[in-house]
Amino acid sequence: MASDIDGYVADSRYPSKFHQPIQPPWIDAALALNGLAAPRSSDEPFTLVDLGCGDGIGLILSAASHPRGRFIGLDAMPEHVERGTALIAALGLDNITLHCANFSSAHALADGSAHYVTAHGVLAWISETNRAALIALAARWLRPGGSFAVSYNAYPGWTPIAPFQAMIKAAALGLDGNSSERFASAFAMLRRQDLIAEPVWQWLEALGDQVGETYFAHEYLNAHWRPCWSGDVIGALAEHGLGYVGQLTSGRLRDDLCLTPQWRETIALMPSVPARQIAADLLSNCWFRRDLYLKLPAFAYDSAAELMMARMAQWWGQSSGLPADPAMHVQTTAGELSFDNAAVRAIRARLAHGPARLADVAQASAISAADLINSCDALWIADQVVPLGPPGDAARAASTNQGLRDAGIVINGSATEFGARST
Repeated sequence: MASDIDGYVADSRYPSKFHQPIQPPWIDAALALNGLAAPRSSDEPFTLVDLGCGDGIGLILSAASHPRGRFIGLDAMPEHVERGTALIAALGLDNITLHCANFSSAHALADGSAHYVTAHGVLAWISETNRAALIALAARWLRPGGSFAVSYNAYPGWTPIAPFQAMIKAAALGLDGNSSERFASAFAMLRRQDLIAEPVWQWLEALGDQVGETYFAHEYLNAHWRPCWSGDVIGALAEHGLGYVGQLTSGRLRDDLCLTPQWRETIALMPSVPARQIAADLLSNCWFRRDLYLKLPAFAYDSAAELMMARMAQWWGQSSGLPADPAMHVQTTAGELSFDNAAVRAIRARLAHGPARLADVAQASAISAADLINSCDALWIADQVVPLGPPGDAARAASTNQGLRDAGIVINGSATEFGARST
């Protein structure tokens, strides 16, 4: 493998990941929460492009869950693309293609047809030139009304970690071995010194038990590592006709439920969207953002009644690993959000039997649509429910899951179980 690509660590594969908040059903539900129409109708074929797709495992799961979707992955590391392409062939999936290319050389592929473009964990790790190329490519690939979901390390939350990153990157440069070995050696050497605050070390050591052995090198040894201020990202995307919509992270879905009244008053005084988002990040000490944008013009629902119908038609499922009796509250940046009410109990009871729409819950109860929607949002913020697509091809999904298990691939710490629910 090459040692780096434009300063990005490239002598090892990035750990395989599945990121649910950038899947089409989650994006569609977040758009509806903001009063905006999805880029596609529920039965319409669609195209999703993932920029910086790694080995494509997340796209493979999406492609298995959405046989009517077309999935395109782009990554600059040949080893990532070769591994993903081999898996796609072995699994027999015909609706996914991976391309080995950098962002500046892929413009010929961008035909303006994509309903969704995603870029998870790329923006804050690449050069300014590549950032500009990524943003231009996303805008070029999207159709009007298409969505761009981009996630990145953000300031101010990463401020305490920046000294560690600068120190370990410089220390690792003078050591032998591959990137993971140099990181480990530099880590052990620096741990003995009194240069970095102890809470940072404790956080890193706890994180080490949860991530793959190549993760830290990919995170901290890149030449262009730099967390972003959200206002800068919003401004750069606006120059390409991409309008900011809101957040995809569950704990930031609704300001009225996730930010204190005093914070919301302060944020409202700010004169622009970039200023309001920076203010929100400062107040909540945000360290990671999942931003959602639409290529203008955006398409809003014609009426409140039409929007309510769309939200009631959304499919939901219980989050995986949910305990038998989950708490009726969640801690947000605004404090404790409690949701012990009849609507929550009705939603939970229905979803215990499998995915359903809020309209199905309403038919079996006398609870109003407004109460069901608000209660479902609270459960979503608490990570107790997730938006899903309509029931899909369970046999296709099960075959893909089994094929990945047979290949020894484990996603996010457990065997993949996403496809059968059409996530």
